[in-house]
This record gives sequence, structure tokens and C-alpha cells, in this order.
Amino acid sequence: MEYPPEGFVIPRDDGETTFGGHRTRTVALNKELTGHVAVSISKVRPGILVPPHVHSREDEIWHIVSGKAMVMLGDQVYEAPEGSTVWRPRDQYHASWVPVGAPDTRIMTVLSPGGWEQATTTYNQGRAGQPFDEVSFKAMAEANGVNWDFDRGRSMAKELGLRLMGEGT
Repeated sequence: MEYPPEGFVIPRDDGETTFGGHRTRTVALNKELTGHVAVSISKVRPGILVPPHVHSREDEIWHIVSGKAMVMLGDQVYEAPEGSTVWRPRDQYHASWVPVGAPDTRIMTVLSPGGWEQATTTYNQGRAGQPFDEVSFKAMAEANGVNWDFDRGRSMAKELGLRLMGEGT
């Protein structure tokens, strides 16, 4: 499809998927934005650790729409309150969580270039109703340039009193 050079409006799509216990709605797929970016909005529940991982193909920007998140970038941990923006460049290990007792947090994610969002959406749709499978998830992720450290995540979750992404989902 050809897009006008002055821009365009993408109609709302109410389709949601679950990713590691969080509800995510992809607002604009990479293919809709001519390969440049993908945009999604997630409702992130408190108490779930998204374990350390690194993207080799895309940069990631988070904007905290409501609530707050904790973000590990490299070896540093930061609080990202409502209204803040987090830059997570490719090749940088990062992890995230919403503290226990905090409200659900809404996060707008921008991936540049896009592609990871489609890989996770396809993976989630193919496994609908099945429990999280760390082995198949890691294989899909590695095929798409994302490497996860679930072992470090388990240690972090225990230390922080959190549940690891995918546990019980």
C-alpha cells in the first residue's frame, strides 16, 4: 500500500494480546508505518518482572501514560513515574516491573524499527490458551534478535519479591 507523504491516520484496532501476563494493544504495526516504527499501549500489572533482555535490532522508547514503572538499564535501576519517558537503545540489557501495591501502569511503547511487536503478536496468537513456555518463547525471541536472561530474572524476582513474567500465565 502506498502512503501519502503528508501522513495518514490509522484506524483504531481493539485487538489485544497477552504478553507475559500484561495486556497489550498494538496501535500501529511496523508494516502500517512503512517499516520505521511500531507503537503499542500496554496495561502492566504490578508485581511482575519482565526479566533482563537485549534487543539487537531495535531501539525502544517508553512513555509512562499513567502509574509508574521501575526500569533497569544496564546495572542501574530508575523509577519512571507518570509522564516520564524511558530510552532503551538496542544492545542495552534492560528489565522492568511495576512495584507491588502500585496501580496498573499504562505504557506507550515505540519500537524503531518495528518488527518485534509482530513476532510477539504472532507467537501469542499461536499459543492462545496455553501456559507460558520459556523454551519456545526464547527460541522465537532469539530468531528475532532478542535475547532473554530468565536465570538472572529468577534471581531478581526473588530478591525484589516479584513474580517472573510468564509464571502462572
